[in-house]
Amino acid sequence: MFATQGIRGVKVGYGDTVEVSGQGTFPRHPEALIALVVPFLPREAEAIRLQIEDRTVEAPLNPFRRYREAPEGVEKNCHFVELRARCLVGGRPLLDSQGVRRWIARTAVEHIASDDMDAIRNLRLLRDLCSNVGDRQGEELMNSCIRQKREAIVGLTTGAEQEAVLHRVLEWALSPT
Repeated sequence: MFATQGIRGVKVGYGDTVEVSGQGTFPRHPEALIALVVPFLPREAEAIRLQIEDRTVEAPLNPFRRYREAPEGVEKNCHFVELRARCLVGGRPLLDSQGVRRWIARTAVEHIASDDMDAIRNLRLLRDLCSNVGDRQGEELMNSCIRQKREAIVGLTTGAEQEAVLHRVLEWALSPT
């Protein structure tokens, strides 16, 4: 499998972290390579460390497993964003915290404004994503969105309260890159 990606002389060590090393060209999208091998790794493995030449990618395996098993839609997208945020190349995430927040906020805006019956469920998925990437402010904001959406459904919220929450979400959604 690695050979088809231009990686030769592959050595694999198994443990809590699967250690893979080889020579060749570092993949442009290392998360895609990891996603290809995850189904073949032991379930007890928790992480992978892939070293090609002098470059390293490290990632927990659970976000990849959840992504693979999730149905299409917001849930799958949340897992994709999480795996990119937690996949580190040279110690830096493929998707930084600002990128994660922007995606969460833009997705939240869609569900705050929607009449979709799954809106609250999808806002909860966004809150869980915040939790999984360690964004406590994001969790708080998503809790506010969930509360406002629930109260709006039953008519217990004021326009001013909704506007304040929406304003905070839009600030994040429109933040510069």
